Amino acid sequence: AGLGAFSVFAALFLGTQMLTGKAQLLARAYPLMRLVTSGYPLLLAYALAFLGLPTWRWLRLKEKNLQIRRRNEWRKLQAAELKRPDGGLRSRLAAAAARAMRRLPFGKSIFDSSKSVRSAEAEM
Repeated sequence: AGLGAFSVFAALFLGTQMLTGKAQLLARAYPLMRLVTSGYPLLLAYALAFLGLPTWRWLRLKEKNLQIRRRNEWRKLQAAELKRPDGGLRSRLAAAAARAMRRLPFGKSIFDSSKSVRSAEAEM
């Protein structure tokens, strides 16, 4: 950020010197200064982009990072609940584990979407 601020400040200072005519006098005497004054619009655009693009990206991603932080907090709470399940959750977890351990013949699926949930539960 320090280098970007310095480059913007230097480019703006050079622009004010060009407006007063001092840089034009130096450009006549020194070829390097002539190159700098002719390329001033590119220099200013580069300096502004060097500082502006990361700032724009940071502002744009700030809300997304906040959403990610909230989702991670929710996941931590859910993981803590799974570590200390109540009776209903404990029985559902045990039933899911038992269902996962059942071996079915090849080609037979556990869930068939053509049947209703109630008829599928009745078969289990």
